[in-house]
Amino acid sequence: MSGVIIMSPQKVEIGHDVLLNADTKIGGQLGVKIGNYVQLAYNVNIVTVNHAYQNPNLPIKKQGEFGGPVIIENDVWVGANAVILPNVRIGRGAIIGANAVVNRNVKPYSIVGGVPAKFIKFRFSSKSVLKAKKINLE
Repeated sequence: MSGVIIMSPQKVEIGHDVLLNADTKIGGQLGVKIGNYVQLAYNVNIVTVNHAYQNPNLPIKKQGEFGGPVIIENDVWVGANAVILPNVRIGRGAIIGANAVVNRNVKPYSIVGGVPAKFIKFRFSSKSVLKAKKINLE
C-alpha cells in the first residue's frame, strides 16, 4: 500500500500473503521477521531500536541506542496505529487492538489492547486452539 516505509530492508523477512497497509513503518535495523498470512492495518509502527536515556549526565542524543528484533508469527492481525516495540514476539493467531503499544511478548491466539497492551482474552477455547494449531500456515 502507499506510504509503507521499511528501514534496513536487508534485515526484514516477510512471509507470503502479508498485508502492509498504508503508512506502515518497519524499523528493521535489528531484525524483523513477519510470518505468513499477517495483516498490518494502516499506520502500524514496528520499532527495533530505541534511544537510551538512563544517564543523567548526558543529553539523550548522546546516550546511544538499545533494542532488539521483533518477530510476528503466522496469522496475526495488528490493528490500526499499533506500535510494536523492540524485543517482542507476537504469537501465532494473535490479534493486537488498534492504538495498542506492545512492549512484551504476546501469547498465541490471544487478543491484547491498550497502552501498554494487556491481555484481553483468547480468541478460541483451548479445544479450538488445538485444532487451529494443526492448520498448516507455511
